[in-house]
Amino acid sequence: MLADCGAGFVLTLALRDCSRVIGAFSLVRDAGLGDFDEHDRILALSLLPLLELAYSGLAAQGTQTAAPPPANNTLRTLTPRERQVAELAATGLSNKAIARMLDISPWTVKNQMRAVLDKTGTRNRTELGALLGPRRHAVGGD
Repeated sequence: MLADCGAGFVLTLALRDCSRVIGAFSLVRDAGLGDFDEHDRILALSLLPLLELAYSGLAAQGTQTAAPPPANNTLRTLTPRERQVAELAATGLSNKAIARMLDISPWTVKNQMRAVLDKTGTRNRTELGALLGPRRHAVGGD
């Protein structure tokens, strides 16, 4: 979809409720205009609290959810950073996007993803997303 419109760069912000990711907001820039610079990132981050507030308001208007299921023990073995990386990966973000959001190296994200997959017994991001899907609140922290 992005290739058809000439987009070359995407800046994604994770919307959070406490410590868990509840949504994502992406800005797309045409390839001809170059990548997002530091000023663009600062402006986007300044919007983040307002976006989270708006999203929370919309979520509150939605239907009530059932009581959360008990946390999966395999998720409790993850470190706080591994939990954060797992949450972001489950939203569909690439290693590069996660690295930018967390201000770490993509290689660090790759190593943390490897540890997450090993600890959770999943083979790929799809399986991880399925594991986290109904229990995503448990990954955000205890």
